[in-house]
Amino acid sequence: MQNQQARIRRADLQNASEGATARIPLGRRFLAAAYRRWVPLALVFASLVLGFTVTAHHTQALSPIDEWVYSDYLDKLPGQVFMPRGQEIGPQALEHMACVGVRAYGPMGPKCGSDYSAHLDKFPQAGITSADAYTPLYFVMTWAGAKPIQLVTGVSLLEAARFTGPFWLAGGMLLFSWLLGLMRIRPVIVFGLGLAVIASPFAWWTFTFVSTDAPVLALGAFMLIAAIKYVRGQWSGWWLPLIAAVATLFKITSILAVLLVTLWLVLEFVARRIRERPRRRGFSWREALAGRGVDGYLMIAACSAIAALVVEVGWLAFRAAIAVGPAANQGVTGRMSLKDLGSQFVNFLPGTVISNVNITGQTALGLPIPPFIVEPLSWITIGGVVGAVAIYTWRRANSTLVYSIAALAILGAPLLAIALDVQKTYFPIPPRYGAALLPAFLLSAGLIVRSRLAMILLVAYPAIVYCIILVFSPVFK
Repeated sequence: MQNQQARIRRADLQNASEGATARIPLGRRFLAAAYRRWVPLALVFASLVLGFTVTAHHTQALSPIDEWVYSDYLDKLPGQVFMPRGQEIGPQALEHMACVGVRAYGPMGPKCGSDYSAHLDKFPQAGITSADAYTPLYFVMTWAGAKPIQLVTGVSLLEAARFTGPFWLAGGMLLFSWLLGLMRIRPVIVFGLGLAVIASPFAWWTFTFVSTDAPVLALGAFMLIAAIKYVRGQWSGWWLPLIAAVATLFKITSILAVLLVTLWLVLEFVARRIRERPRRRGFSWREALAGRGVDGYLMIAACSAIAALVVEVGWLAFRAAIAVGPAANQGVTGRMSLKDLGSQFVNFLPGTVISNVNITGQTALGLPIPPFIVEPLSWITIGGVVGAVAIYTWRRANSTLVYSIAALAILGAPLLAIALDVQKTYFPIPPRYGAALLPAFLLSAGLIVRSRLAMILLVAYPAIVYCIILVFSPVFK
């Protein structure tokens, strides 16, 4: 009888709530919905405006971050979907390199207009592609997005492909806004943190040229969204292994987001078990195998890590099977020293958001914006991660997530460096490889911002950098 009365009361409350909502004027409901959505819409708008403006001012010169081999991959689509190891770069990309060249370096290879195929040894990497390391996912999607742009504007395929970058950034901002919204971070803080990404050197290189790093920001955010939804009981945990596999197929550096979520689920399992100690029950294999409950955290964590490793090993085996020759010589056959390893511990946390390109033999940076203008962007990530660890005690909600983010901020780059060293292909890890962790770094910052002054600075400073990049885009180009 009591249960029936309770159900009736809940139904009455629901009907009353629906009736109250119905009595709110349509205009006010529209404004309320617009207020909830203004941050993602504003960040998408800011992404597209800055992205299109900067991209439009780029010259034909290629980005030093492997845009040469990426453009060759796009040239060969749709006739060739997979790029076999050892394949020669096609005539269009060879001509572009010989006649236009790379930003800050100029033309490379034999004389423009000569017989390129007869002088491959004069090109970088002896004219052999290094894009075989990547699956077709990014290139197929970029090619498909570039073709309509090319049809409407009449620009070259390379230029049209560059114009897909702002859309990758806008998609990343939508997921980033969703992620921080799940953690109930104030909209103004979300806007400031999103603007910090859009105005950063990382975004300038990643989303205005053809870059395989473009999907990684969004994938890192989505991996965290799925994990949070799972821990809250709103999504099935079995989405996580699927997302982990897809993310790793886009780019291997996305595995850092997988490791972050894996560590978080393990720590969350331990924390909840400790809190349940007075009424502790045995480990339930039924729940674990079903991916449900606290015990399911370990199963989902393990399956996510295994899924990422399996697809990567499978991709490496497939690459070996379709190879037509030895891999391109990129000069990365060295070994890692202890000093090299030590430097990687302070790589991603300060460096990812301000990652720039160092020009060999020059002191100038690839993006010639004065470093003091963008340096404070790294303070946001450092202060966010370090501050969150200092504030969040073990028993506080979200503490396990905060500790997991801090651990990957320190260990992410060294783990990648060790993996490369094992294969005898070590090279200093570029800070941009931490893109999958960048949403997590900024999430930590959003969790600890409280004062009105901090909020004002968090919006005002990125807005100033944004305007500088926008105004000087014809100069930086």
